[in-house]
Amino acid sequence: MTRHPSCLVFVGSVVASSSALADHPSWNFLGYWDLQDRLGSATPTGVGVVVGQVEGGNGQQYLPNPTDAQFGNLIITPMSGAGTTFNHANTVGKYNYGSDWSIAPGIPETKVWNAIDFVQGGFLRVGSGAPLANPGCQVINQSWLGSFGNVTLERETLRRQDFQIVRDNVISVVGMPNAGGSLSDTLMWAGWNSIAVGVRNESHVSGETSSGVDGAGRQKPFLVAPGSQVSWAVPMVTASVAMLIETIDTDPILSGDPDAKDPEVLKAVLGASARHTRLGGVNWSNAPVSSGADRGLSIKPLDPVVGTGTCNIDRAHQVMTGGRFDGELLPIGAAAPARGWGSVPLTYGQSRWFRFDLSETADTFSFLTTWNRDVRFGFSEVFVPNLSVTMFRDTNGQLSPMRGEAGAAFYSAGNVASDAPVDNVEHLYIEDLAAGTYWVQVSRQDTAPTEPSAWPFAVAWLHPESTPNFDPSDINQDGLVDFQDLLLLLGDYGAVGGPSDVNGDGLVDFQDLVALLAVWS
Repeated sequence: MTRHPSCLVFVGSVVASSSALADHPSWNFLGYWDLQDRLGSATPTGVGVVVGQVEGGNGQQYLPNPTDAQFGNLIITPMSGAGTTFNHANTVGKYNYGSDWSIAPGIPETKVWNAIDFVQGGFLRVGSGAPLANPGCQVINQSWLGSFGNVTLERETLRRQDFQIVRDNVISVVGMPNAGGSLSDTLMWAGWNSIAVGVRNESHVSGETSSGVDGAGRQKPFLVAPGSQVSWAVPMVTASVAMLIETIDTDPILSGDPDAKDPEVLKAVLGASARHTRLGGVNWSNAPVSSGADRGLSIKPLDPVVGTGTCNIDRAHQVMTGGRFDGELLPIGAAAPARGWGSVPLTYGQSRWFRFDLSETADTFSFLTTWNRDVRFGFSEVFVPNLSVTMFRDTNGQLSPMRGEAGAAFYSAGNVASDAPVDNVEHLYIEDLAAGTYWVQVSRQDTAPTEPSAWPFAVAWLHPESTPNFDPSDINQDGLVDFQDLLLLLGDYGAVGGPSDVNGDGLVDFQDLVALLAVWS
């Protein structure tokens, strides 16, 4: 017998805003203007990236309005049959691919499902065979919540979604409940392999997965984004993913890397690069032990309200383009770049080591690893490896663990070890990490032979205050010494110190101008 979800709710109001702003105020919180300042006309817009959109509309009322002025060049493909316009879908679309509200207005097409059809015969096929073939979506936006009122069916639905993400190599971006909502509506925020999103204003419901789904105790959301309600925050993250995918497709190196667009890689990049901030004077924290032998250890990888923090497309772009670096089998080898990512399979009991050389104190150091769970077809077998992350300080080739009281001398706050027993995320976030050489060890903890025998993990990191081979004449750090740097220097001429003090003598003067011109790009 066909069973429909007993309730569908939206993670945003169905009332669309009445004003369209070509420069939407949310863009600043997303780091969009910083990206524009760096890249100018080369800023990605989502060109060539097809997105999916799942809407909890009423029956066949589930589509964006094709006559909306913001969708002039967009192809809207109904996946659940002929339908009519749905205000919620329209507003989600504006934030996802609209010409005035979205940071990715170059997205050419959206394929839209009604949520009931998406879960049942239209795609995931709960209670039936394998999910249908992906119709060409590269990221799927799901600004809806729902429940079957049946734990078994909900568990199967989430397993099918995680199976589909791995099979098709396509990430889903899902929403948390709004204020007043309930975590009992587990569809679709409670999955493992998706990106669960809350709102920057912290009005969403956050918490941990319950015993009704696989892996009770996992933290949600993974990150947050601007928006008055969750429905509008989710498509901002989806748009950010689209921009990263376009970046990969158009980069001469990344475009040839078959792993760059893996869902776990995109998720790691967004998580490591998020702005780890809270509102109202509250500090971001993943609750590390504050004293004793375990000082600096976190068993919960994320902040309980905002996850990794606020999605930031500029920092994510820097991490994605920083270069792939897969680490070493042993703590011997070259240093990783200041920002970058990797993707390596680990077998049981195996480790991977990443070296970081800091030439100065890093205000912040962010390192994150995530991996998908392995759902086997038939949806009754599920395997999840267990990883941990630990930092060591290297002193003349001797490694000392940062965990414990001895390591506290080298940083002011944060965690230097992450060992979450349930989550498929491990995360280090450290403040004021002293100059020196460090190794980060990623270990697969299930030391007995277990399934999957080898399983890929993705890792990403960012420590912007320490850039190997940094040229002080590159004042804006865009990789070139050019007219933009000259303008900055001239604007600071006569100042005491600062970024424009190229030769570091404490004064911005003629000597700095000579030094800059000597290495002109």
